[in-house]
Amino acid sequence: MRDIVIGYDGSERGQDAIALGRSLAELLGADADGEPPDVEVALVFPDGAVGASGERTLDGDHRRGADRILDGARQAWPELGPGAFHVVQAGSVSAGLHRLAQERDADVLVVGASHRTAAGRVFPGSATEQTLHGSPCAVLVAPPGYAAAARPLRRVGFAYDGSPEARTALEAVRRLAGRRDDVTVVELDRRDGDPVRELVDASAGLDLLVLGSRGRGPLRRLLLGSVSAHVVRHAACPLLLLPHGADAPAADAAAPEHAGAGA
Repeated sequence: MRDIVIGYDGSERGQDAIALGRSLAELLGADADGEPPDVEVALVFPDGAVGASGERTLDGDHRRGADRILDGARQAWPELGPGAFHVVQAGSVSAGLHRLAQERDADVLVVGASHRTAAGRVFPGSATEQTLHGSPCAVLVAPPGYAAAARPLRRVGFAYDGSPEARTALEAVRRLAGRRDDVTVVELDRRDGDPVRELVDASAGLDLLVLGSRGRGPLRRLLLGSVSAHVVRHAACPLLLLPHGADAPAADAAAPEHAGAGA
């Protein structure tokens, strides 16, 4: 999970996504060659004139406006080089992020929660859920207000019920945890009780919750099932959703010996 695309729009949810992207990059650390994760921050800009070629183009005012919005992302993560920030034109946020992720063969899209209710939850049909549905890669969702309370991703939980999706989640957690001795892996058994309530309750004690998608969308595309759809609206911690049909990441490191079951 080395290629990260972050959706940014200048709002609070965009700042949440930037903060969570930084937390993920810190967790992953440098690879065997000493290279940090490859991060791209994308602003999806739907407005623009249609040029003579028939392609959508940003005129001067729109281009300057997009650059001003991206300045907030540059200030939030100044260590990223100027080439990491891009404007993508598309008819919708989800379409732009999906296209970019596919073009880059990204491992994960990072987004902030949008269209909140009074309780701070994600509305069904929001831009966040539209990005989740049909994503060509995993999606990492920052809960509302994450930027103000960001912390290292050290307590990572995954839901397990013996299914192929659960095994994929387990392998993803192993890859994320690597051989770090400061990361605790928490197994959440979904075979008994109400899985939605148990996962939402457990999320309050986690820094990251990983779920495999059971939705039967196009091969290797993410489609929310009933459990993941409810959890993404109510989880207290960041949520990493893996596409249905995705191969389990090769476990280049065993799960930490101190990993244990928890609720």
